[in-house]
Amino acid sequence: MEKLLETLQVGLHRSKASQMVASLEASDRERDDALSTLTDLVKAFSRVKEAGSKEAYDKLSKLFKNYAWLTSISCEKETEAINHLLKELKDTDYQTALATLHLTTHIETLTKAQS
Repeated sequence: MEKLLETLQVGLHRSKASQMVASLEASDRERDDALSTLTDLVKAFSRVKEAGSKEAYDKLSKLFKNYAWLTSISCEKETEAINHLLKELKDTDYQTALATLHLTTHIETLTKAQS
């Protein structure tokens, strides 16, 4: 009977661990998608000729190039790097650039996925 109980407890532990891993993987995918969407939207402005949008693109593009490798690193390092990116994006110049390109909603999505 004790052996059976032990086997059951081990099975339950594995099941809970498996569910937790699946949840973490889903959250990581959601965050990666939010970051990729934001990065792709910034890139979409690369051919814009209008001066204000071009200036906003140039500013954001330089910043995002520093984070191009993010989705290919460990979850812990990615969390740290995205926190740093979000902190940098709070700078007034970046906030203005994000507003110019109408990307503030996507920053909110990334922030929510990060938490």
